[in-house]
Formats: sequence, structure tokens, C-alpha cells
Amino acid sequence: MTTSPAGAHDIPGDYSPDARKIVFVRSGLADEVQHALMVVNVDGSDEHALTDRKVGAAGSWSPDGRTILTDADGSLLLVRVDGSQPNPITIDEATDGFALRGAWSPDGDWIVFSLTVNAGYSDIYIMRKDGTDLHQITDTPGQDEEFGDWR
Repeated sequence: MTTSPAGAHDIPGDYSPDARKIVFVRSGLADEVQHALMVVNVDGSDEHALTDRKVGAAGSWSPDGRTILTDADGSLLLVRVDGSQPNPITIDEATDGFALRGAWSPDGDWIVFSLTVNAGYSDIYIMRKDGTDLHQITDTPGQDEEFGDWR
């Protein structure tokens, strides 16, 4: 479906709600931490970057198909599919945390994600998409909890 430039890796992400597009990340060998957020039609056409901002993980398509949730520099990031400026989500109750690997609830009102706070290990949390109403789901000291999902 995609052909990455020499030395780059394409990492699968998520189908759009209408199953016509896929979001994925492209990383080069020189930088395996920060990636370009890409979208492509399922037939391989119209491959393009959504933003110049580098992201850390693959994206999760919002149920309404207008926004992709990803992370960058320890914050969750909302990237509009129309190419407008990405918006970081400020987590009201966790100002010093490191958030990553978010996914949408089926109704698009909530986000599940991993958050690392003072102890250095990550747990699963949920919050509203505007960063409010934070709830810790797992509490596993000494063990990282990642890859939360609603399915």
C-alpha cells in the first residue's frame, strides 16, 4: 500500500471510520523516536503528511473521521485531517506527566492512554477529549501499562 523512501519504515496505524484511508507513521533510520504522521487511501493513492510536526506513535482516527489522536513530546496531540494546526491536549490534573499511545472511545467523547508520572512507570488512564475528568484505570507499580484500547 505504501512505499517508504530508502531507509524509512512505515508503521501501521488505524483505518478511517469509512475504511477509505489509513493513518500511519513513517520513521527514518536516523530517528526511530519521532515520526511523520501520514495518511493514504486504501488503494495506495494520495499518500501525504498531515503535519510538519513530528509525532511519537501511530495515530488513532476519531469516530467522526475529522481528527487523528497521536502523541508528541510527552503530550497527546489532536491533528485535524484538513491540515489545520495540530492542538496539544492539556491534561488538567497531570501537568507533569508524560502521555502517549491514545485511542478514542467509540462515541469520541473519551480518550484512553498511557501516562507516566513521578514514579517513572506508566499506567492506563481515561479522560474526556478536552483533557478534563482524568481517571486512573490501572495501578501497577514497577510495571509499564501501555496500549490501552476501547475494543
